[in-house]
Amino acid sequence: MQSCFLQTKHSVNARKGQTEFIVIIVLIAIGVGTVSYAAYKASPDSGGGIIKGTVEESVVGFISEAGYKTLETMSLYGGFLGPQDNFVQFEKQHGIPVVNYYYYDGEFVFPTDAELKANIVAGVTDYIRMYKGDLENALKSQGVVIDDTFTVDATIMPSKVILTLNMPTTVKNQSVKQPYRVELLTRFGEVYAASKSIVQTDAEHKFFEGFTDTKIALSSVKDGKLYLPSMISAVGCEPIHIGWIAMKDRMETTVEDIVSHTYAYKSPTGGNAYIFPVSDDGKYQDLPITFFTPTNFGLGETNFQFRTLPDNTVNVISAEPERSNYAPDVCTMQPKVVEYYVKYPVIVIIKDDVTKDSFRFALEVLYKTDYKQEALPIDFVSDEGAKVKSECESMKCIARVPVMDFSNNPIASASVRFGGCSLGETDVSGIFYGPAPCMTGKLEVSKEGYAPAWKSAGIDDIRDADPIILLGISTIKIYVYEVPVKKAADVYTIKAADVKSSTGEAFIAFADLLGIPVVEPTINGPTGEVSVASGTFYGMMAKLNNPATKEDYGEVAGFNTLITKDTKELHVYIPKLDGFGSLRGTELLNEVKRLTSLMAKKECGFPAPIMPMKASPKDCSFAAADLKPIGGGI
Repeated sequence: MQSCFLQTKHSVNARKGQTEFIVIIVLIAIGVGTVSYAAYKASPDSGGGIIKGTVEESVVGFISEAGYKTLETMSLYGGFLGPQDNFVQFEKQHGIPVVNYYYYDGEFVFPTDAELKANIVAGVTDYIRMYKGDLENALKSQGVVIDDTFTVDATIMPSKVILTLNMPTTVKNQSVKQPYRVELLTRFGEVYAASKSIVQTDAEHKFFEGFTDTKIALSSVKDGKLYLPSMISAVGCEPIHIGWIAMKDRMETTVEDIVSHTYAYKSPTGGNAYIFPVSDDGKYQDLPITFFTPTNFGLGETNFQFRTLPDNTVNVISAEPERSNYAPDVCTMQPKVVEYYVKYPVIVIIKDDVTKDSFRFALEVLYKTDYKQEALPIDFVSDEGAKVKSECESMKCIARVPVMDFSNNPIASASVRFGGCSLGETDVSGIFYGPAPCMTGKLEVSKEGYAPAWKSAGIDDIRDADPIILLGISTIKIYVYEVPVKKAADVYTIKAADVKSSTGEAFIAFADLLGIPVVEPTINGPTGEVSVASGTFYGMMAKLNNPATKEDYGEVAGFNTLITKDTKELHVYIPKLDGFGSLRGTELLNEVKRLTSLMAKKECGFPAPIMPMKASPKDCSFAAADLKPIGGGI
């Protein structure tokens, strides 16, 4: 049987992503486009029937959309359809804060060729199941029927992906030729191959390990002082003491500098750079490849340690040069070697210049120079006071830290800490002024009744610091309402008389604007309380479930709510849809988006499903096609 074949180009810039509850706020804000097959209109022929070729074009356009959106999602997740067991956070692109590892803990964890194909098939299948009804409705008046049983196959090539679908279609009882074959113009296959080559090449040749070694060798001394030393010797007669916190901050800066100056094959500016050959045979030189560190990159005691020899001191550098008996102005000391252990992630993004999709993955770099039998890392357990004791006992610098509330009123008796050292409290004018350790570390301010605040700072930053703002803690009463939603023939209907106080269990997430939960109260029944910092916006998400079976009734996500000190109550309206609890994967994500869009319609009487004032529900009905994600969409 002859197949229907059409070559298409990607023309929709829409976003799809994972279905995890805490990330939906980010996805909703970006939006998922409506299906572009509506652009293909069936035209009557001279005999009053339908030109089947035009219907074929509509179906092929629909399949093409399914394919391109699947590839876009898989690119963001590195060939997967969602987050895997090991990933890092990265907020700089597309609002999806998850990048999956391809190389982790010494193991390759990228998808195999078979898994890559299976993921494409699964993504396209999910998309067709979700939106097939919309396509049928658009063509229903023309007598088009598409069978519910269909099969999908995918062939991945360097410059294209071919989808083959057996999806029985009839036009006024006349069968459309099968299978459908759709060719997607994309470098997805080539990008995937380059991604594997990058992690395999680095695992074999240890390029990032070499970059780290070179950078440390060049960073032993900075501004006449020890910075990241490989060896310690006397520099003048001053005692040498560098704690773990200071060394951690320096290593973080070093890693960020390495990664930000790493380029595939050649530097675009010709300046100082670390050159990464993507493959031994020089392939993939025309692919745009960039390297990043994760959002809020930081090191901890489990992935950064150091030790000095021969004294075998871990996570602190301490030495006391001795004055020469023959020349009092000359000091000497026994040289010490510094061994390092550091693990850090590198995010790689490869741009498909055909589809403009960004293929993202991460690799874990291990750099270690320890040669002792007891190799780093070791179980280094100590309290914060012991670790920074020497810094706290030698506070020779001066700090001035003003502390205010959201209305710029001074806050007295606020506790101030710097680099793990307790400095004291603010005075009646809201200012701490006094001695502080001469170091770089975390400046922390706290007071009962306020949310704590902190920032990384050097001693120069806190000699006359900018005001630290403490947000007051507000206790808010939450009222939860169930909003029954009826769905029939892809039309969603709300009856105002059906809205009532909740009898179920509500899970509500107050997230920061990166989508990371701050507090997540669970409320049984119609009312509850939560204590949160006031004076800031929260991303709000809420879902309702049956407390007996834990089956979800419905969910909304993606609304920003300002909580002020005057906010005393919060009214949360959560849609309740029959069958919602059985949805999974893409179907679940898209249903949440539709329900969220429905609740945002002003015709339904909810200015936002989550708000400080009580709503006035109204009867309303909307077709699924009219329920675009909040924030726009296509």
